Amino acid sequence: MEAAGYDPVEAANPYWDRQGVTFEDPDGYRTVLQNAAWEL
Repeated sequence: MEAAGYDPVEAANPYWDRQGVTFEDPDGYRTVLQNAAWEL
């Protein structure tokens, strides 16, 4: 995402800052990218 010109932003919920990276598009929509395993 950063290579495409999107800078990370602070997430509304601090959990996502610990577990992933949040990006915001020009319309204000946010997407969180997280690389983790599912725990069963």
